[in-house]
Amino acid sequence: MLIGPGKPSWRWRWTRAYPASRLAGRMRKVLLRGLCGLHLLPERKADAEGDFAQEFLEEHGVNNRVCAVWVGVPGASQKWTLFLADENGQVTHYLKVGQVPLAQYRLEKEFKMLKALPEGIGPRALGFGQIGNAKALLLEAVHGQPLQASAGCPDSVTGLASRLVRQESCPFVDHPWVRWLQEKIRLPSETAAPLTSRSWPVNFFHGDFAPWNILRLPGGSLRVLDWEYGMEEGFPFIDLIYYQLQVRALVYRRGPAEAFREVHMWLKSCVPDLKEDEARALIRLAGWYGVWQRREDGYDERDFLMNWRKQIAGWKGDTAP
Repeated sequence: MLIGPGKPSWRWRWTRAYPASRLAGRMRKVLLRGLCGLHLLPERKADAEGDFAQEFLEEHGVNNRVCAVWVGVPGASQKWTLFLADENGQVTHYLKVGQVPLAQYRLEKEFKMLKALPEGIGPRALGFGQIGNAKALLLEAVHGQPLQASAGCPDSVTGLASRLVRQESCPFVDHPWVRWLQEKIRLPSETAAPLTSRSWPVNFFHGDFAPWNILRLPGGSLRVLDWEYGMEEGFPFIDLIYYQLQVRALVYRRGPAEAFREVHMWLKSCVPDLKEDEARALIRLAGWYGVWQRREDGYDERDFLMNWRKQIAGWKGDTAP
């Protein structure tokens, strides 16, 4: 993360954007913020990174300077996020920039999703367009704290997910999200069969639903960030199951078998009318989605999270990984 010049209190504030969920990440964030507070973090020319985007920003009525730059993980979908601040050091906008084709595709997808979502779910999208060889998405800043990662799923999160359900429903085999996933991965019969006996709602789908992508605002409401995997025609419960699996894989380091059992118990308690085999099938479905996502991001088949998700998807058993 590049932190631009400014008052120490401003620079300390700008480091809030550093993502940290696991203990090691939280410790790095504490160190980063501490160095800012003690005037020990060198100033980087983050503001110069915004020069190439000046014309695009001015077209959208934004004249604030870049105060920090978050450089995404190198790879097939790498993006840069520029944080823009006003004269008082308050972050007002984010500019997400992608140069590689997959990153550009996802930024355009996120722009369309944010325009389609009900008001108050995500940040406000202000513009999308070309900047030289890159594409950029301009967002209004959202000020809040990422949710604390925990083995449970807060009621506020399940309530938020319920706002994403739309009116229509359809049989499993005709569901647009299922048909889309089957184009990517051939679902085994033990995943698909238990879900074919009823119709399922169509809902807005986030695709990377996790506590670090959800902010709690000062008033207590939630905003969901990073909709680049989003779809307007998603499948119910997959986002919430994904949320639970991500926390267990990346924060608590649960093994796949233990994680599967825990999420199964949680799902049955949240949705009592689900049959046992339906609950297991939904968890496997979320696992299959996660496998596709990892491949889409360019990870090797031997990647830790790839293998973990494969086991969740049912590669090593019928009722549990």
